[in-house]
Amino acid sequence: MLSTALRFFLFLLAAALAVPASYAQSAQPASTRLGSPDALLEAASQANGLHGDNLQPWHIHGSWQILRQSKTTDEGSFEEWWGSPQRAKIDVLADGFHQTRYLTSAGPVYTGSAVPPDNIVNLIEEAIHVPLPSAARDLHQTSVTDGGVALTCISGPQPKPADAGPAGSLVSAYSACFAGNPPALRMEAGIAVQALFNSLVLFQDRYLARDIRLILPSGEQIAIHFDVIQPLNPAPESLFAPPADAQPLPAVIELPEDVLLPTRVSGHRPLYPFSARIDMIQGTVVLAARVRKDGSIGDLKVVSSPPLLGQAALVGVQTWRYRPYLVNGQPVEVETRIHVTFSCDGGPNLCAFRDQN
Repeated sequence: MLSTALRFFLFLLAAALAVPASYAQSAQPASTRLGSPDALLEAASQANGLHGDNLQPWHIHGSWQILRQSKTTDEGSFEEWWGSPQRAKIDVLADGFHQTRYLTSAGPVYTGSAVPPDNIVNLIEEAIHVPLPSAARDLHQTSVTDGGVALTCISGPQPKPADAGPAGSLVSAYSACFAGNPPALRMEAGIAVQALFNSLVLFQDRYLARDIRLILPSGEQIAIHFDVIQPLNPAPESLFAPPADAQPLPAVIELPEDVLLPTRVSGHRPLYPFSARIDMIQGTVVLAARVRKDGSIGDLKVVSSPPLLGQAALVGVQTWRYRPYLVNGQPVEVETRIHVTFSCDGGPNLCAFRDQN
């Protein structure tokens, strides 16, 4: 049975229209069911996004808009040049923000603004590189037909924010729909962010979407559009050479929690301690955490906590997993603060962990 969220995004997907692209072949794949969910994810990882060892140099230009109630609240442009895993450049421009990143053999460096004010750079990187998970637990596979297009979808159980749940039960809200064999990604949803991939093109034997629509927990939407997808030939060394005043990006990037929140894809719900329920102890636990390159949690510490709740928060959050944060297509480690709220509004029997999502 399909989840409510998956049904909603299949409805939106039915309105997708293919748009031809210069230097890339427009694509409308027919659907073929592929084995288990893990096998489907593995095949999709090889077929979607510009990543891997056998790519030729490429150049992408595009724009993005942040929309609230159909009105544009922010917008900007971006451009990326890719020469090799150690030669890349990305330029992002928005109101009050301009950053140019260079990926070199010594690591990433930048000029301009240091850290973007939101998650837009990482979302653009994900739209280009499409870092699908290699495997996910508790997923089931379904074949559906939507808008005349046959799709193969995988989905997991949907978390209930008010449900404390047993400490040992894994929550995974990951869902995705694919068309064709190799499978082209058309929809992807985590705990927080849902994404639609429209106007598919085939470039370097990989699927890219020229139009991506991201729907955030806040109700905002981010529209990303690629107007140029083309080979980079030639790929001069001078293009990738950073200027003398370029500064190294830190090995570990500090980001606020709300920037990382949309990238959380799975984890345990913290268990509300019985003694804290009886005494109706409630409040917010603040944790310091490091999100590793693979999206797992490390160096987790309690910064502040009401009595009896800190250890419960640690046990649950330790299992959380995020999509890796990308810099020029490469995952980096991130330090952040995580707020875990326990609430007893209505009495001991209604005490529950309140998910930020």
